[in-house]
Amino acid sequence: MARNHPSPCWVHLFLLLALAFGGAVQASQIVGGHEAQPHSRPYMASLQLSRSPGSHFCGGTLIHPRFVLTAAHCLQDIPWQLVTVVLGAHDLQSQEPEQQKFTIVQVFQNNYNPEENLNDILLIQLNRPASLGEKVALASLPQQGQSLSQGTQCLAMGWGRLGTRAPTPRVLQELNVTVVTFLCREHNVCTLVPRRAAGICFGDSGGPLICDGFLHGVDSFVIRECASLQFPDFFARVSMYVDWIHMTVWSRVVLPGFSSSGVEPALSPTPCPVLASEIVGGRPAQAHAWPFMASLQLRRGHFCGATLIARNFVMSAAHCVNGLNFRSVQVVLGAHNLRRREPTRQIFSVQRVFENGFDPSRLVNDIVIIQLNGSATINTNVQVAQLPAQGRGVDNGTPCLAMGWGRLGTNRPLPSVLQELNVTVVTNLCRRGLNVCTMVPRRRAGICFGDSGGPLVCNGLVQGIDSFIRGGCGSGLFPDAFAPVAEFADWINSIIRSHDDHPDIHPRDPESGTS
Repeated sequence: MARNHPSPCWVHLFLLLALAFGGAVQASQIVGGHEAQPHSRPYMASLQLSRSPGSHFCGGTLIHPRFVLTAAHCLQDIPWQLVTVVLGAHDLQSQEPEQQKFTIVQVFQNNYNPEENLNDILLIQLNRPASLGEKVALASLPQQGQSLSQGTQCLAMGWGRLGTRAPTPRVLQELNVTVVTFLCREHNVCTLVPRRAAGICFGDSGGPLICDGFLHGVDSFVIRECASLQFPDFFARVSMYVDWIHMTVWSRVVLPGFSSSGVEPALSPTPCPVLASEIVGGRPAQAHAWPFMASLQLRRGHFCGATLIARNFVMSAAHCVNGLNFRSVQVVLGAHNLRRREPTRQIFSVQRVFENGFDPSRLVNDIVIIQLNGSATINTNVQVAQLPAQGRGVDNGTPCLAMGWGRLGTNRPLPSVLQELNVTVVTNLCRRGLNVCTMVPRRRAGICFGDSGGPLVCNGLVQGIDSFIRGGCGSGLFPDAFAPVAEFADWINSIIRSHDDHPDIHPRDPESGTS
């Protein structure tokens, strides 16, 4: 929650007074802003009526190749079957070659309350994945529950009218705004433009509020008038919904069932898979006991695990970097407590990534090799993991160890130190050759969404990469799924040998005969 919020009674009194003087109106236009540089906001989306090309009525933000985030009130009175989503646009009155147009497959709300403008957020599933590039890219989401301090500088944008009675602009507009925490509700981010009449207004709701490079708000409503000097503009607070967004997205892009035969059934009574992440029911690892463990970070915030497999390579889950600008990712080695400045750390940027036929719709081949911009210094706290030989996987009942910095439970905070959990390999209800699956017998414990990419260590070898779970975190009913490292060993070795500066020092399974 943002700091300095008033009590709920004061918030409601403020809203009632505001409504009495003119009421809340849906947000839309950028008043007092300026033209954005063409395609400088590649995540920006335009919602238009399908039968009237160019008939923009709301904004949106691309957060996944198949999902756009917008305001729930945008489609409250418009059937989504009549809407086209346009990406890659700058001038809405031109047929730009960069534009990509989509129909809508389905929409997802989260208890939207139009009377109080609460939970004014909507996920739109596109009919096909967007083609990502320089002109169409994904916005980064904040961490669940992350707050913004008073005075934080942000950027609002949209194609709404330039004033209450002014015409609609052809090109994307943007406006620098400042976060204000007074008289703002928990589910909103509020902004003002100090000392001048500028802000958002009705007509272009659903557009993004970008703060420190992350999508923190969705244009929702204003009080009384456009660009008021007295009242802030209101955005739906995205960080309140990040877990819901992840659960919704990944329950729709992954097929809902799988069997031990490796053939997915057309219909399945079991829950949909979601991306793996947290260690539920585990314990703190001994400091630097697992020196091959790596943290993938954006703006110093951990988002996925990884494993050091050569002095200048780490291995992680492909879905961790799918759609990301990998040049913004940092790889941290030698860490244990992510909230401290540890002298043991070595930090690298990413030079290149290598995938192997990753299918995000089925989470098949969920493995990525990341080449670092330098070579790690091998010492007590940073070491290379051992991998199995090609095809030398693990049998049913094998005891293993999963690890990561993911949250300790769905609604619990992130741990400061690395967590570990003893698990057991199960081969039933697992896609043979496509995953290694594990459970914790007789108790609810396991991995969950948020810290994918970390290693599964069995008999001293990294046999798996955290991929996805079913039935909730630590469900006790369904196994957790890892990408099977042994099925990719030859490919991993070929990547390292072809691109490594030190090809002679990669510990492998001693029985494999590889160097």
